[in-house]
Amino acid sequence: MKLIEPELYKQIQQAMPIICVDLLIHQDDRFLLLLRRNEPAKGLWWTPGGRLLKDELLVDAAHRKAKEELGIEVILEKQIGIYDQFWKTSVYGVPVHTPDVYYLATLSNSAAILKLDNQHTAWKWFDSLSGLHLYIKQVVKDSGILVGGDE
Repeated sequence: MKLIEPELYKQIQQAMPIICVDLLIHQDDRFLLLLRRNEPAKGLWWTPGGRLLKDELLVDAAHRKAKEELGIEVILEKQIGIYDQFWKTSVYGVPVHTPDVYYLATLSNSAAILKLDNQHTAWKWFDSLSGLHLYIKQVVKDSGILVGGDE
């Protein structure tokens, strides 16, 4: 699967939505978020994930993103839903619309060592929605992993 040249991808982002696949990885009543280094969502705690490639199945993209961004294997439990995300900027400096397909997942090895890629600066397990972006709050609530689902 070949990536699109940056200038062409910038034009595509300006013209149409970019389908993404994201993972809400959990253990018990905690969920894993990564601190984003780049746009969109720069400086926010976010789920691992990214764009779907041509001819790639959604579930394959989910496994690929876990491997690329965290160096781990995951077990996909269910598809949580599809969420439209609208950002004023992207890594290319243009507004972007990303319909994100979210999967609930667990680590295939609970003792796995996370190895972050260059898009993230930190990782953390959360057990509360306090201080998180509205998009993340909605996905976590819809997943059903937090008892009560409140902040």
